[in-house]
Amino acid sequence: LIADIALVISNHEYLKSTVESVGIPYFYIPVTKETKAEAEQKQIQLLKQYNVDTIVLARYMQILSPSFVAEFPGRIINIHHSFLPAFVGARPYERAYERDVKLIGATSHYVTDDLDEGPIIEQ
Repeated sequence: LIADIALVISNHEYLKSTVESVGIPYFYIPVTKETKAEAEQKQIQLLKQYNVDTIVLARYMQILSPSFVAEFPGRIINIHHSFLPAFVGARPYERAYERDVKLIGATSHYVTDDLDEGPIIEQ
């Protein structure tokens, strides 16, 4: 995949120095139930300011609102473990281990309003 990473927006601060060390702007925007709408507006503003073509979610662990998804139709990709739909919800790795799962992979799919139901790109 040939791509330029325009920026990183995160709801965690712990990779800021790593990202900035390679010259990529890093924006920390905490998200809570109370601040979700405001946080998404800040994210949308930054994504438009940086003229982002494609948004890739990795370990974001937040459900995007329908209005956010509508701002970027067909342009948001989510990457996560391939345990879905077998291990939905919290602690999928622990539950897979308890069930003696031997193989793990990753899934990438387009984001839609239906959680983790968008068209699969690759598994």
